Amino acid sequence: MAWALNWQIYGHPLGIKGLARAEAVKERVAHLEGWLRGRVLGGYDLLVSTENFQDAGAPVRVLESCAVAAVLVTSAAVLRSALRSRSAAPLVLPGLAVAVAIGWSVTSGAEVMGLLPAVPALALLGLWRPRERWERLVASVALLYTAGVVATGSEGGLQWGPRYLLPAIPLLVWLGCLGATRALQELQGHRRRALLATVSLLGVASVGVQLAGVARVRAQVQAVEYVEGVLRASGSPVLVTGREGLFRAMGFLYFDKVLMVVDSPPELHALVELLAAHKVPRWTYVPFSGPAFDARLVERWTQSGRWRFRVAADTTPGVDVRERGGGFTLRLVTYAGGR
Repeated sequence: MAWALNWQIYGHPLGIKGLARAEAVKERVAHLEGWLRGRVLGGYDLLVSTENFQDAGAPVRVLESCAVAAVLVTSAAVLRSALRSRSAAPLVLPGLAVAVAIGWSVTSGAEVMGLLPAVPALALLGLWRPRERWERLVASVALLYTAGVVATGSEGGLQWGPRYLLPAIPLLVWLGCLGATRALQELQGHRRRALLATVSLLGVASVGVQLAGVARVRAQVQAVEYVEGVLRASGSPVLVTGREGLFRAMGFLYFDKVLMVVDSPPELHALVELLAAHKVPRWTYVPFSGPAFDARLVERWTQSGRWRFRVAADTTPGVDVRERGGGFTLRLVTYAGGR
């Protein structure tokens, strides 16, 4: 009877204390789920991702990314076992497979963010067998550092290759090259030539990935410069946006413009009142909702005030801006103030 009464009054058979404990457990579970999801996404992003950076929080290329990583890991395993084979095929096929996988990944328009697709030469680690204690020390340092970054890192951020894992990459590549050098010294004839071809293919693939990254970064920098030029040409001393990420890349605008961010319609309303109180003659808004934003809304907010804003220009320059969580079409709504 007491349980039924507690359930009816407090929503829990153990009463208000039981409800409080249940809520606390639910909060801890939710926190644990969020932490685990962050670790999985962080590990995916740092190790195998070929996602566009704006999709890091909700990956859309999981199958493709895991397929490329699987090709590299399998190739390393095949190389390791091929040293005991008399055939040359197991020594050359891994190089061909990795080159094809990386070439497909880069040409498909993806951004190579993970460690494995960014450094295909790591497949040479399949040839490495530690002979000295210092080799194990180097490997341990690299692996412990990588594990620490994966355990504490976060997903997302514009990058080509895992920037947080950069200190570990030379150590791992050096161990792979050490294994390849020893294997080439031990092999002879067609088997040696086959392995040399694989080493060359992995080297070319690794350099090619970085050259593609340079081209991609250059294109992104040019796009940012174009957007910055469009915002500068607005002629407004004050720029407001609902997209904080837009202004992060516009460093030079900070010297010429007053940049402001609003996170919600109430914040925009409060800012409009503040701008009207200071009688700002002109300002430009980059709406979060893009085409869906009602440009006349600001006019209605200030129509009964002493300082009114009217739409002076409403343009869509035809620029698609990418940011974490997706992309959007740039729209500039410029307001002129007056009595």
